[in-house]
Parts: sequence; structure tokens; C-alpha cells
Amino acid sequence: MDCMPDERCFCASMRADFVDRGFDLFLYDLGEDYFTLVGAARGDDMVLATGPLFSPVTAAEVDRYKQRSAGKRQAFRLEVEIRDLPEIFEMEYESGLWEELGARCLACGACSMVCPTCYCFDVRDEVRLGSPENLRLRQWDSCLFLSHAQVAGGENFRQSRASRIKMRYYHKQRGFVAQYGRPSCVGCGRCLTACPAGLAISDVIARLRDSRHVRDR
Repeated sequence: MDCMPDERCFCASMRADFVDRGFDLFLYDLGEDYFTLVGAARGDDMVLATGPLFSPVTAAEVDRYKQRSAGKRQAFRLEVEIRDLPEIFEMEYESGLWEELGARCLACGACSMVCPTCYCFDVRDEVRLGSPENLRLRQWDSCLFLSHAQVAGGENFRQSRASRIKMRYYHKQRGFVAQYGRPSCVGCGRCLTACPAGLAISDVIARLRDSRHVRDR
């Protein structure tokens, strides 16, 4: 189902404000009813099986859909420029901004837990003494946790919070672009809402792009 942006949403900047494949039925809320796109044979079967629930689209409904589409574009209040962003990240690798963000970040992992594209997890064993059955459990993890980069022997190659928040940004905004051609961010704005320290990805990117930004070398 389609949605309308709030003040923290910037999915249009991330080219994630529309979908043209990967669905059976896609619904647009027009108020009194839904404008529905059929994207697969299963969706077509669903329309045929529900009888009078669906009806052919009228010219008036097409106009209402176009009006809603235009209204959605105008509703965005936050914009993030992502052109040549990987190159800027490359040039700002030694920026003093990362130390500043590390000093503010609480390393709570809230941004990771609400992010729809984060997928890191940890594996732990639950040993039951005296029982032949033990458990190996998978649980959500965050690259901002101190334990995330800890390896055998207790060595931790991302001891500082600055290095961890820096890695998170480079992984999602640079590494994914190099591998998949687009960042690992859909612009939903959930992390802006969840962060208790008020760190906003939109502000971080804007500061990195600012030509007046002073770098520590």
C-alpha cells in the first residue's frame, strides 16, 4: 500500500517513493476507495476471485489518482542529495565530523532496530547442563554496539563509538552503492525519530556535502 510522507520522510530523495515490481496488488488510498494496480498473475486471480469488490477504473478515478500522485510529491518536506555521495564519503574518510558524532552517539542501537534494511545479527549458544539438548540462538545485533566488532581473544577493532558510527554510514551509503548501485537506505526517516541523541542522517549528509566543512587532517 502506498503512503504519504511525514516531515521526516525523504524516500523520494532515495528513489524509494514508488514501486513498479515485486507485488501482486498495490493499493493507493483515494479516500472513498482504493486505486489498485495488478502486478502479477496471482494479483489478477485475486481480483477475479473477489467478484464485486473490484470494479473497472473510470476516467474520474484516474484523475483522482493523478491528483494524489502530485500531492504526494508536494508533501515532501525533507530532501537529501545523494548524487556523487560515495565520492564525497571517500574524500571525507578522515573528517573530524565522525569524532563529533561519536561523542554524541549513545551506541544504543535504536536506529538499527527500526531500520528496514539493517540485517546484522549475533549468534549465541545456550548450554543446558545435564541435558543432551542445547540451543543455538540468533538475535538482532547492531554495528553500534561495542560487542559487535569483538573477535576471539577479546580484540575489538572498533573500540570507539566514532569508528562504529562511521562504519555504519560508510556501509549503508558507500559500500552498498559500490556493490548494488544504490544505498542501503529507503529514506523512511525512522532513525530520525528513534535516535535519543537527535542524530539525523539528513543532517550528517548535508554537513558532509557542505564545502565550508572543516576537516581535521
